[in-house]
Amino acid sequence: MKKRCFCLLLAAVLLATALPLSPLAAHAVEGTPIQEIAVTVTPPTEGKTTETPPEACVPEGCGCTVTSTVWLDADDNELTSPLTFAAGETYHAVIVIDTVDGYYCTQSGGSHVGTAVTVTGGNLKYAPIENKSDALGNPHSTVTVYVTVQAQPAPDPMEIGDITLGVTPPSAGTGSTDAKSRITVTADGIAEIYAWWQTHTGYSTDDPAELDYVEGQTYYGVITLVAAEGYYFKKGEGHSLDIDACDYTFGGKLTIDGAALYNNKANIRSEATPQYMKIWITVTATAAIKCAVTFDPGTGKGAMEPAEVNAGDTYELPACTFTHANTGRAFYMWDVGGELYEPGVKITVNGDTLVTAVWKYTGASTTVDNAVDKSTTEVAGALTLTDTRTGETTNATVYDETASSSFIDPSTPTVNAMIEEAQAVLAEKAGEKAGGNALTTVKEGVENLKVAKFEDNRTFTYSYLKDEAGDYYQALTIEGTYYKIWLYTVVLEAEYTSPAGVKPGDVDQNGKIETKDARLALRQAIDLEHFEPGSPAFLAGDVTKDGTVGTDDARFILRHAIGLIDTDIEW
Repeated sequence: MKKRCFCLLLAAVLLATALPLSPLAAHAVEGTPIQEIAVTVTPPTEGKTTETPPEACVPEGCGCTVTSTVWLDADDNELTSPLTFAAGETYHAVIVIDTVDGYYCTQSGGSHVGTAVTVTGGNLKYAPIENKSDALGNPHSTVTVYVTVQAQPAPDPMEIGDITLGVTPPSAGTGSTDAKSRITVTADGIAEIYAWWQTHTGYSTDDPAELDYVEGQTYYGVITLVAAEGYYFKKGEGHSLDIDACDYTFGGKLTIDGAALYNNKANIRSEATPQYMKIWITVTATAAIKCAVTFDPGTGKGAMEPAEVNAGDTYELPACTFTHANTGRAFYMWDVGGELYEPGVKITVNGDTLVTAVWKYTGASTTVDNAVDKSTTEVAGALTLTDTRTGETTNATVYDETASSSFIDPSTPTVNAMIEEAQAVLAEKAGEKAGGNALTTVKEGVENLKVAKFEDNRTFTYSYLKDEAGDYYQALTIEGTYYKIWLYTVVLEAEYTSPAGVKPGDVDQNGKIETKDARLALRQAIDLEHFEPGSPAFLAGDVTKDGTVGTDDARFILRHAIGLIDTDIEW
């Protein structure tokens, strides 16, 4: 009875000691824990949409960001674009959130509350948290938020009833037929406007790119207004036989300033998606407006003759004849209203225009290095221990520490101290594994420095930047992160000779492996016995050959005694 009780107690102790530590308990996490993630979800609206992902966001500066979203139906099947939502039906939004550098999430357990996840715009179903680390050991978390939402009814469409057009007629001279820049629209619900001039009343797709406008002559304008989503044009009384396939007249109030409605043609294509409205107008070309194009040398010097251009005409920018007093400067481009153009480009002149020469440096580019070096220096201790009697060799890394810095010379106090500590740990572990037997050193020292790992996530971008004087210089801008893990390996190779005639597991040396041998090994492990290192009892109890008699050794001996023999152990 006592033996059975002891075996149960032993099994319980061994089971408890074999349980792994949690990741947070085994390693102290460095970083900022996130207390709460507040997710805002926009429910879908009934009907079709080409937008596949749900709209979801988290507050700025909360330590995390939304990286991906996807829609699922009520049965958790992924929806594909274009989507069709039914009002009142249930859908699921899957929102993946990742923490940014320096932040991580915590999970609840025991008295620990953990990172809270709240949702606005839907009901939180569940939000599992996955904690991991990057190559440098920095904490990182991914939260997958499952939210249940209901599709909302589409809003009632709104009527477009009043439209005011402002028209600026073309002036005499050659100019573009695109009238859009000369048309203004005042109305709610207009998404887009298209317009052009032509010399005839019929619709044509081969209108010239430019017209030679004559003062006093009548021209025809074709204006297309496109209704925004959720809007429609007010329907008129009459039916239209318009050549552009419009099917109803406009029933709202149409006001036109600067032009006249031609032949009462303001018609709607109501069956189109979205709706559009065609308006025909007549305009009279005005007298030519003369505009001056003048030149400024910028930081250069010299003079160039101005040019006179009719308003609305195009003007080809000439070659630059300015010079610069600084031989390290060369002409770059023309600046027209803040936009840069090369010589030979045609610009449209609608008023007096100043063209300014912009200069660039002719020397080497300047480097702007914003990259972050996250390199570290690591010291590892490698032990090689050989039993000359059995020929068994043990290889183990018994020391591994990292200095948070870029490359450090071994003479630096931080690294030098780590190397000395590694040497001391190696000597101590070698003595333990040899069980007190005399050691013979075969090799010791520090191996040559090497790069254990390298990763480069930098981007290199060439561009022209402006200096204080307004001249441009070429710059190489470097962004992103990179790192190298510099590794020093402290090595110790040694030999020892174990005594012969010791049977693994036979702690009491009676020639048999029994439960009492497991009990003796357990007492040694919990300091109720004291076997001298290297003694027969110590060597027989150390069946795992790790230089100690621990609870794992007692567990293996007990399993052998009751017939559960582990083949990984050399009995």
